[in-house]
Amino acid sequence: MNKKIIGANKIVHIEDNIKGVMVLLDGLAHAEETGAHPFQKDAYYTLHYALEKALKDLSTIKDSVSYMQNTLQKN
Repeated sequence: MNKKIIGANKIVHIEDNIKGVMVLLDGLAHAEETGAHPFQKDAYYTLHYALEKALKDLSTIKDSVSYMQNTLQKN
């Protein structure tokens, strides 16, 4: 079985994608200020907050992933 080591650089790509979605949500929230459903803007902000939390969680594990990757490469 071929096992692949996941490095912190893979997490950076995930973070970039999440940041892109957050920017789109912010744009949608501002575009929806002119009308539409009254809770739509709140929904965009809630999604933004959830993605921001995911970024913080990824940030906390990134160092552990790097440490694990370095340890495995030494052996």
